[in-house]
Amino acid sequence: MPHSDRSPSPTRDTFRGLPPFPDNVPTAPLLRISLQKLLQHDEEEQNRCWKACCELGFFYLDVRNANTPPRSTNGDENESEQAIDGDALLQDVDNLFSVMKEFCSLDVQEKTRYDFKAQGTYFGYKGYGEGIMDAKGTKDRNEFYNISKDDILSLSEPLPAHATVSAHRPLYKSYIQTSHAICMLIASLLSSRLPLTDAARKAGGLPALHRLRARSGDQIRFVRAPPQEVSVKGVALGEHTDFGSVTVLFNQLGGLQSRRRRRSRGDFVKMDGRM
Repeated sequence: MPHSDRSPSPTRDTFRGLPPFPDNVPTAPLLRISLQKLLQHDEEEQNRCWKACCELGFFYLDVRNANTPPRSTNGDENESEQAIDGDALLQDVDNLFSVMKEFCSLDVQEKTRYDFKAQGTYFGYKGYGEGIMDAKGTKDRNEFYNISKDDILSLSEPLPAHATVSAHRPLYKSYIQTSHAICMLIASLLSSRLPLTDAARKAGGLPALHRLRARSGDQIRFVRAPPQEVSVKGVALGEHTDFGSVTVLFNQLGGLQSRRRRRSRGDFVKMDGRM
């Protein structure tokens, strides 16, 4: 399952000034899937996407030039299918990285004001070393900031946020809506091929369990792993499977790994301008 050369991705301006991906590490054999072809119900691309989901669970998604208008669903305006504009999504992503950089540059004491774990919520800030990665009690080497989908769509009471974060709610809403639409496209494809019960299919399959305006733990997550000493070579984030059904991930630096079944080590996800 080699890298696909059907839609090469040039390095984007976002990666200027960042170190290149090394050429001496094992890389994950991810397929590149065209979002536009999926939107056009291209059977071959759907087959490739299904194959990627079954065999590895990860794939590159080329969102460039992908476009579709909104379409009403069951006459419910709140549950209408969101228009997808891939190029606008990439602009949103660039802006989100800028917001993340601005927030992460704040003093640690200021950032910890937005750590709400004492309130029993997963959202807000998680500091460096606050997470445990394994049974040995190894602390992580990253910081998170989680923005609740329900907060941004006014489905729940808003959490306090620093001005660097709260000033960009329209940006978060745009990103959430488009990303959710992409996730539901994938969920629909999976629903059509998974051995669901007749009752589950009649109820709407996987998309019906992931309605945009239903309360959930859906989120935008910023993850920053500060540089480490070369001699340390510590893992920044422990091995895990996401708790979400479908995750859209945008990354700028190498280091992310995926592990194939029946293999003891992970392969690095090659960046090279890929998202």
